[in-house]
Amino acid sequence: MAADRALPDRLEPDSTQPKLLLAIAGAVLLLLMIAFGVVSWFYTAEVPPHGPTVPKTFPSPRLIQDESEWLHRAQTEQQARLEGWRWIDRDKGLIAIPIDEAMQRIAAKGADGYAPMFARMLDHPGISVDTGVDGLGARPGADARHVVFTGPIDAWYGQRYGALAYRSLAFAHEHLPGVAQFQPVGTVNYPNDHDYTRITEFRHLTGQLHT
Repeated sequence: MAADRALPDRLEPDSTQPKLLLAIAGAVLLLLMIAFGVVSWFYTAEVPPHGPTVPKTFPSPRLIQDESEWLHRAQTEQQARLEGWRWIDRDKGLIAIPIDEAMQRIAAKGADGYAPMFARMLDHPGISVDTGVDGLGARPGADARHVVFTGPIDAWYGQRYGALAYRSLAFAHEHLPGVAQFQPVGTVNYPNDHDYTRITEFRHLTGQLHT
């Protein structure tokens, strides 16, 4: 049985200094407040404000607001190019003449209007012209390095799988007397839920007036 130890008559004196601890805590708190104040001032002075800057005046929209005016201006410019005279290359003496004038000059030459142009194009030792023959005789396997076939692609292969569906399209021409403008542009597509794929109003392309 262990012997009981005798307790000292006097306890160790308390060495803590409350005033010193309070002073240290106050100093730390003061430093934190100063640091927070410096960071807040720097952020306000150097960092730009958040959010977009709202302009005082807004620019005018760039979208077409009046399609009829834009279309009229485009048609006027195109018509001027088709009907006017202008230089293409002044140094070479090349000018553009009105389309009607050009057509009249070519028509006045009769059969010789386009013949000289095509004759110069075909005047080459590597080009031979054969008329009245079946062009399909030059199918792959024939004695030709390159073949340019401008006929129906299904005919080139002998329609072995039948005629292609796209060749079943039919063109219906309609005349609408007294209608100044049926649609706002030359061609309008109708890809869905229609029995037709597109409508083309030729007067937009030719400048023809309604009758």
